[in-house]
This record gives sequence, structure tokens and C-alpha cells, in this order.
Amino acid sequence: MTDQELYERERKRLVASLKASGYIKSPEVERAFMSVPRELFVPPDMRDSAYVDSPLPIGHMQTISAPSMIAIMLEALDLAEGQKVLEIGAGSGYHAALVRHVVGPKGRLYTVERIPELAKEAERNLQAAGMGQGI
Repeated sequence: MTDQELYERERKRLVASLKASGYIKSPEVERAFMSVPRELFVPPDMRDSAYVDSPLPIGHMQTISAPSMIAIMLEALDLAEGQKVLEIGAGSGYHAALVRHVVGPKGRLYTVERIPELAKEAERNLQAAGMGQGI
């Protein structure tokens, strides 16, 4: 099994668990979680833990939030295609990528990060995930 296949399997397992636990409720949030590869938004040495429902360190004394917490936030936002969204605290860019996926190509996401190194990392991660447009 390739790394990509393993990540895909783990992503599906995580989404199923988040749905069963009631964290993911809407089809839009489910599609975003299935489409955005979380392993691209964690440090390379943490990729084996990318689909564990836990916060993970991303450097500079910051963390990427646990997937369940991110699902809670996305569901509370009640996002729709075409919306404009302002995010404060880009971190590694994972939440931004999920939001961008939900608002779609007609939407717009503005995200800011106070730590310059993380802002650059988020930009690289978003580009790697194919999410550079509309952000």
C-alpha cells in the first residue's frame, strides 16, 4: 500500500468516526474533510498521525486543531458556496483549505497569521493542496 493509499484510508476512517460521533453533520463539511489531505498541513515527521483526532504541533509553539474541533467550528459557521470569509490565525492552513473547499470557486477566503514563518508555511501548504486560488 502506498503512502497516498494509506492516507486516503485513514481519512475515510476519520470522517466516518467524526460522522458517527455527530461532529460532522452536513454533506458540505463531509465533502471538505474527504477532499482536503490533512497530511499536507502537518510537519513531515507528524504525517503518520495526521488522521488521529488530536491537536498536533506545527512549530512556533502552535498546533493544528483536532479534526473534531475543526468539524465543530465548520458546522457552527454554517458556510455556503459563494460566501466571503475572514479567518484569523491561519496556522498551517488546514482550516483555511476546508473553508475554501466549502465556499467554492465563487467564494473568497481571507486569512491572516501573526507568525511570519507559519504564514509562509500555510501559503506553501495551500498551494500544495491546490487551494491557492481564492485565498
